[in-house]
Amino acid sequence: MNTNVILQNATGTENIPSGSDFTAWAQPLLEHIAELSPKTANKITPDTLVELCIRVVTEEESQQLNLGFRNKDKPTNVLSFGYELPDNADLPILILGDLAICADVVVREAAGLGIPATEHWAHMVIHGILHLLGYDHQKPDDETIMTALEIKYMDILGYENPYPNTH
Repeated sequence: MNTNVILQNATGTENIPSGSDFTAWAQPLLEHIAELSPKTANKITPDTLVELCIRVVTEEESQQLNLGFRNKDKPTNVLSFGYELPDNADLPILILGDLAICADVVVREAAGLGIPATEHWAHMVIHGILHLLGYDHQKPDDETIMTALEIKYMDILGYENPYPNTH
């Protein structure tokens, strides 16, 4: 399996992590995609290309996307937009989808949490990919599962538990 993380910077600033940072944060999850998402297991072969697009957005774009897709009129840290090829598509690619990560919100939240911004960026990538793989945090049991995975993959990357007061 090969992976391709596409980075789009729509902020007009160079003050965001590098493409190699985003790839490094995504890689541990993408390497375990068949385990994390059984529905994709039968689509993965040694030749499969797993692709993810990460778009770093402004607060204005985040707010527009959040309003348009979630009916919430405010910017948010990360939004996930899944993608599935039609069942009859016989292509050696698995397009996970897109993440829209709001740079200003991530930096502001990191400062408020008293953690390095890079650590929060990594958490948003993990959180967003888990959503693309079908995880959510709407019900307590689902939240427990997703949170445990976030903690696990942050640890793999060498970062602290992003939920230190709850787990």
